[in-house]
Amino acid sequence: EFGVAGLARYPLDRFRRLEGSMEIRGVERFAYTDYDGNLYNDWTRLNGGTEPEIVGSAQFGYDTTILNFLAGPISGTSLVGAVSAGYLPMRGFGYARFQGDAQRRFHIAGRSSVLLRAAGGATSGGRFSPQFFLSSIGNLEGYRFGDERLLGDNYYVSNLRLTLPLDGLVMVPIFSGIFGVAGFDFGAAFDNWSTAWDRRSLSAVLGTDIGLGPLVVQLHWGRLLDVGGVPASGEWVFNLDLRYLYF
Repeated sequence: EFGVAGLARYPLDRFRRLEGSMEIRGVERFAYTDYDGNLYNDWTRLNGGTEPEIVGSAQFGYDTTILNFLAGPISGTSLVGAVSAGYLPMRGFGYARFQGDAQRRFHIAGRSSVLLRAAGGATSGGRFSPQFFLSSIGNLEGYRFGDERLLGDNYYVSNLRLTLPLDGLVMVPIFSGIFGVAGFDFGAAFDNWSTAWDRRSLSAVLGTDIGLGPLVVQLHWGRLLDVGGVPASGEWVFNLDLRYLYF
């Protein structure tokens, strides 16, 4: 993708904000699922080339998160809701999308906290409507990054995370903090609402977050549990991520 974008943000008060954006961009698609290349020529003939796309969006945000200098978010509530609409002039195709994300953190003591999160997204669907491709870490960590089961027109996710500092047990001078992480993930990505419940999964998560100043290296392991939806493989899956501490 390439193009131009404009963003306007208006603070309603200390905790609430409104945002609006407009994008005019060029889109070039690729077929990453055709691993052996057998369908490449036919797919390119139908979908290849670059075409213009116009996208407008509106977003509401509410945030009372309290930050700890060494641990990042430890308490408070955040809520984000966004709607967007896009149009492909060359195909006469339009679509709409919605996303929501709600988080509540409970401070235990010191740098320890518990996170509860619920998120979801939906699109009007259609051949050229952009899909959601979830990152495994932070969403459904029983899957490896890039797993095709994280791709869909719609999704729902809920997370429970307990974070405890481990500096008293493991002290490394170059790290600004070491944290143990444990929790559960539940959710699914899907195309049809009739399969929303059938594609559900529950994952157990264990790992550690290592602080490097304003950055955090996340080393997490997730395991799918059998809840009657996606078959559980019984193996622990490793996920690695680098993120900004204060997000």
